[in-house]
Amino acid sequence: MELVTTAEMREIERLAAVECGLQPRTLMESAGLAAFALVQQVLGGSVAGRRVLICAGKGNNGGDALVLARYLVNAGSRVVIVLAGDRRLLQGLPAEVFRPLQLMLVEQVQPSAGREQRIMLLDCSMPNWPVLLRESLPVDLVVDGLLGTGINSPLSGVYRELVTLINDLDCPCLALDIPTGVNPDTGEVDEVCVEADYTITFGRPKLGLFSYPAYAYVGELAVNTIGIPDSLVSQVAADRFWVRAELVAKLLPPRPADGHKGSFGHVLIIGGSLGLTGAACLAATAVLRAGAGKSTLAGPASLHGIFATKLTEVMTIPLPETEGHSISARAAEVLRDLSAFEAVLLGPGLSTHPETGDFLRECLSAVQGRLVLDADALNIMAGDRDTFRTILQSKSEPAVLTPHPAELARLLGITTDEVQKARVDSAREAAQLWRSIVVLKGANTVIATPAGRIYLNTTGGSELATAGTGDVLAGIIAGFIAQGAPPEAAAVIGVYLHGRSGVMARQAGFGAGLIAGDLLNYLPRAYEECRQIRIGSE
Repeated sequence: MELVTTAEMREIERLAAVECGLQPRTLMESAGLAAFALVQQVLGGSVAGRRVLICAGKGNNGGDALVLARYLVNAGSRVVIVLAGDRRLLQGLPAEVFRPLQLMLVEQVQPSAGREQRIMLLDCSMPNWPVLLRESLPVDLVVDGLLGTGINSPLSGVYRELVTLINDLDCPCLALDIPTGVNPDTGEVDEVCVEADYTITFGRPKLGLFSYPAYAYVGELAVNTIGIPDSLVSQVAADRFWVRAELVAKLLPPRPADGHKGSFGHVLIIGGSLGLTGAACLAATAVLRAGAGKSTLAGPASLHGIFATKLTEVMTIPLPETEGHSISARAAEVLRDLSAFEAVLLGPGLSTHPETGDFLRECLSAVQGRLVLDADALNIMAGDRDTFRTILQSKSEPAVLTPHPAELARLLGITTDEVQKARVDSAREAAQLWRSIVVLKGANTVIATPAGRIYLNTTGGSELATAGTGDVLAGIIAGFIAQGAPPEAAAVIGVYLHGRSGVMARQAGFGAGLIAGDLLNYLPRAYEECRQIRIGSE
């Protein structure tokens, strides 16, 4: 699903009106109805008799909230509306959708004798609105419809006061389109920001929702297209995507029923050094867990016994080594012909010994197939950026680079803080500079392509913050390349399934104690989950 900026969403809505007759009022009604359906879900079905507080701003986000209020009142909810301003100053669409609510008001503040009060309206021009609001509490749900994408300055005055009130309530919070205080384009947050339990975003997800710190304020994210056709979106925004199971299912390479191990590709993993054998072993096993037919690990000859002991299903190739038991430059002669492999993964546990760097330079120059570069391969490349950039830029297909933020910083010659403050831009710059697909690991992994496409993945969490999970990811990506997935698709599939495996492990009881090897047991389940989605869509 495409990710959009505020300006792009505005243009999409304009096209919806011009080309499809979807007028802004229609979109607002659709947004309110979609929010109503989610409220029903959050509150467990029927909303009759449930108490809901709706905080509505003066703009279109407030209009969405007022439409929701009307649906709730009609369904029997007891609704308190707080307008962030004087109701008499409402203009445009918010004023239009407010009129039906005026007719539905039983009484502005206090109910008449013998009549049930179903709707209470307070506006912040009333001097006693905070007192009246406190008297209406508690509520079962609070709705944030204050600003949405309309934020353009730090929160102050009544908006700041209402955000503080929302966060202090002891009930779930639903944000409409985007939590108030979040910058919809950058993901920066105001000093005071709504801490939503649920966010329903309309049309398409806003880019800023997927960046930290904003993502921590979003809660569970739902998307409703409000009837806007995909074709309109693709005219405006076709280069940024949220990675979801449906996309991954479409990208999975076919697995014919009569396939054999040769049908599903052979990966060569080059890595390992004294003290770092585990990284190479994890990557080699992940290749097979991803579904590749064969996996071979090439590493220092003196460590061959360790590899053979750890790896039952993986073949091994002993290589010439340095005195420090890392791969030496002479190994390039042994690995001169790599045509038998559909993918080559370089880097897990490789070490940065100077001779190993010489080997990497020769090996990369010789490899004609598809490449995945991780860990120390990236660190060696960062030490001689011009040479290695030239090598990668000469390849017929882009390599896949899988850096963590510090490794990407070294590849770009900037600081880790600079990378983290602009993860999408940093990944995009590196992808174009190195003519490679860049997988920037971390919370909400970013995948960037040389052509400028961006994918944001939200599967996985802090359970993956443990040594070796990056080696597993590199092996998964290489495994899918070997099965025939293009490098870009393999990166998307690999990142999603890697994170989804972490989620499944967490749901099974693993938390902070999860280790990288645990992921391998859940990877086939994550794969099968997506495969079933693909089967169901055929």
